[in-house]
Amino acid sequence: EIREQKFAIVMEGYMDVLRAHQCDVCNAVATLGTALTFEQAKMLKRYSTDVVLMYDTDNAGIQAALRGLEPLITMGLNVKVVTLPSGKDPDEYLQEKGKDEFYQVIGKAKPPLEFALDLMVQQFGMNSIQGSVNIVSGMFPFLEILERNSRLVEMELYKKTIADRVNLDVKVVSDQYKQFKRKTGTQRKNVTPTVDGFAVLTTGKINAEEEILKLLL
Repeated sequence: EIREQKFAIVMEGYMDVLRAHQCDVCNAVATLGTALTFEQAKMLKRYSTDVVLMYDTDNAGIQAALRGLEPLITMGLNVKVVTLPSGKDPDEYLQEKGKDEFYQVIGKAKPPLEFALDLMVQQFGMNSIQGSVNIVSGMFPFLEILERNSRLVEMELYKKTIADRVNLDVKVVSDQYKQFKRKTGTQRKNVTPTVDGFAVLTTGKINAEEEILKLLL
């Protein structure tokens, strides 16, 4: 179904996906309440290069959607994010509105950095200097995701979008981003090394698995 419709809808929970399939929205899958992983993103790419994230509109759902952006972008997928109106989750919205209105909402999905920028504006507001500063600095990790994945044209265009939103010259945003990179670059290189697009996490579980493999060999 994902291949036929040429995109996947990624939801959060069991009931969302069950309701979607009952309503004949059969290109829906779920992460089941956890952050989307690099392995899941790689699996999705087998079926389509386009993904729509549709998580719950509470804070936990929004944060999960934001965390899911990096694996999807890193795997080269085209991502958009949907926010359902009236604070509904997909299960409730489909029950009330049905399939046709559901797909109309999907048609209004936003590119991920526009979604993140709207959230920053909503959270910090632009009625104060500090609010604008927080909006700009809050967007830098998302710019860095694009840069790490060589999506440089998008990165430069989003710098301009951010600058326009807070009424700044784009050069100011670029200069501040360079400072952000200088402060965090070394730490980030050490924190999330990748192999073939997968984050390498040096956790106790990974170390234990390595020791078991050594013993087996």
